[in-house]
Amino acid sequence: MAMGPPHKMVKKITIIAIIFAIIGAGMAWTALILEQVSLVPLQEEYFAQHTKQDRDSALANSELANMQAEIEEMKPTILTLKLVGIATILFGITIALLGILQMLSLMPIGLSDALRANLEDMGLGKSKNK
Repeated sequence: MAMGPPHKMVKKITIIAIIFAIIGAGMAWTALILEQVSLVPLQEEYFAQHTKQDRDSALANSELANMQAEIEEMKPTILTLKLVGIATILFGITIALLGILQMLSLMPIGLSDALRANLEDMGLGKSKNK
């Protein structure tokens, strides 16, 4: 009885790896977009329009203090999105590589079945019809 490659397992592993890669890429791109759309303009406004003396002497709950707080809150969020996104992509790649490794370990079984079938067709191997 010839056993074919486990196609369902290959499909599942491939789909899982693709899902993780897509989620990770989405997180990384979200971080990049959030940084370019929100953080960079806020930093440009904060640093370009106000002198160091104005920034250092800003009172609590003033516009400058609130801008600085917003900048400081946004940085860790963006960094987390980037790092978790890249880690998720790498996890998807690892799953794909483990699936490939498992398929490579099953190749000798498929190869032996194919050789057996070829030998039987040539009349050199054990035939199941006897």
